[in-house]
Amino acid sequence: MTNETGYTVAAVDGGGDIMKGLAEADRPRHSDQTPSEWVKSNLFNNWYNSVITVVFGAVSLYLAFVFGRFVLVNARWEPVRDNLELFLVGRFPREERTRLIVQALLLSGAAGLFIGWLRQRSHAAADLAGIEPPETSIRELIGSYWALALFLVVSLAIGVGLDAFRPWLLLVGCGAAAATGYAVTLTPRRGAVGIALALVPLVPLAIAAGVLSTVQDLPNGSSYLIAVVAVIALALVQYFKRPAFTLSAAALTGVIAFQVLSGSQQLAWVYLTAALMPAAFDLVDRRDSTSPTLGLVGAIAFGAGTVFYVLSAGVTPLRLIALVVGVGIAVFAAVAATGGDSSAGMRLGAFAVLGMVTWYLGRLVGLDGVVWSEWGGLHLNLVFAAASTALAFPIGLLLALGRRSSLPVMRWLCTAYIELIRGVPLISLLLMAQLFVGFFLSSGSNSLVLTTKALFVITMFSSAYIAEIVRGGLQAVPQGQTEAGQAMGMSPAKITRLLVLPQALRAVIPAMVGQFISLFKDTSLLTIIGVLEFLGVREIVHSQPDFRGFGLVETLVFVAFGFWAFSFTMSRESQRLERRLNVSN
Repeated sequence: MTNETGYTVAAVDGGGDIMKGLAEADRPRHSDQTPSEWVKSNLFNNWYNSVITVVFGAVSLYLAFVFGRFVLVNARWEPVRDNLELFLVGRFPREERTRLIVQALLLSGAAGLFIGWLRQRSHAAADLAGIEPPETSIRELIGSYWALALFLVVSLAIGVGLDAFRPWLLLVGCGAAAATGYAVTLTPRRGAVGIALALVPLVPLAIAAGVLSTVQDLPNGSSYLIAVVAVIALALVQYFKRPAFTLSAAALTGVIAFQVLSGSQQLAWVYLTAALMPAAFDLVDRRDSTSPTLGLVGAIAFGAGTVFYVLSAGVTPLRLIALVVGVGIAVFAAVAATGGDSSAGMRLGAFAVLGMVTWYLGRLVGLDGVVWSEWGGLHLNLVFAAASTALAFPIGLLLALGRRSSLPVMRWLCTAYIELIRGVPLISLLLMAQLFVGFFLSSGSNSLVLTTKALFVITMFSSAYIAEIVRGGLQAVPQGQTEAGQAMGMSPAKITRLLVLPQALRAVIPAMVGQFISLFKDTSLLTIIGVLEFLGVREIVHSQPDFRGFGLVETLVFVAFGFWAFSFTMSRESQRLERRLNVSN
């Protein structure tokens, strides 16, 4: 096997065994045994295992029979059937619920693009290592996502029945959107398959005609405008075939899906700019020119843009902090550019240009959002979990690095924050959030709603636990890795970013996913402070005259089933990722 440098990795060098081991580690762990052979070797291989199998098998069958009889015969699902919409989206304004349909389709497309990006990165790494790229079988996907699919099907079957057309059509449309996002990332082929892949970017037009046009409150013109924008984005991804462009397309689609509900005002431009940065950084890094002038101009543009935004939006304590941090970053980038390193300044310049464009487009679109206080149900739980995860992970990462810092003040501050937050129950922080968070972050008449305060507290709480998880991973990385990086002349920042962090994060995948699952389930505590989430909907349902004291167990089973389905899916996907990365070794 010959790598890019021309050196042949032979079996005598140990290279053949290494490559074979890596390829075997990436293959799915499927047994060649028949079902009867597996049962005999695992359940009836000796007398005491046979007794245990028979006893526990009988008990399991009895419990399954009792539960099945309750679900299919005795249970009265009228409270769930008549209030399914309330369980899923809470008291979301009825006249604005078409936004939820658009958001579901966009998020499905973003998921497909993100999976395609993971595949592109995996294949690129395999090509670089000279091994066969790992493939995910249909069996693995079914094993990871069957619980989530079952919850969706059961919810629709209970709530709308099997003869309703539009809800099932929406489910099919979401599946088509996810498949389309994934298909545009595939390598072009010849023949009929190649022609089909070339036409895949046009699928949003079919979704608009089949799904969005059936929504009474959404004009056909708006639905086709959304479809045309999606077609252009998919065509760009299919044409460039760069992982950075695919990641930006996935992030941009997800951000737009969120902004469909929250509007294009306030900080929407920040999210849009962040989504476009992978593609922008890729273009900047591919430039052959590293002129210090470009880096200096980029740093100045970033600093000027920060000052302009703060002065135009109005000075508040948070914006003042952003001003100081932004100007400080610009100064450091300018100093680095004068020293010959223009990469940071060029990246800041790209951020400034994109920020100005997205800021202007956000005000040009002028889409008003639906306030947080009107969101609810399972939809709010999912948004809370996703937003808290996205915000808490980088904060926790910085806290973990700060706790290991050689600067005493930085180390003490990070340690004090982590120990203080981890020592206080989450429910206490949520109750305190109603007073203290608004006192520190609200400005004038612009008071924060309770939902925003709760999001802030859950993010801060989770970041402290994530910091400890990451710190454990950092402790597991041998010191020799750092010494090897120093011997190669790498800077401390590059050693941390390229050597230490990847190994540390790989080692703590199980604990990290466990924390994300715990975060998702902790969103049920929002009902204690008056936020209408998935579990809290039960109180409204059973306060209705028709269901007062009726169907209490059934609604609780439905809510528990929903939390379990999403948590189980995350757990199974984590296990698949662990097998792919061979975390146990």
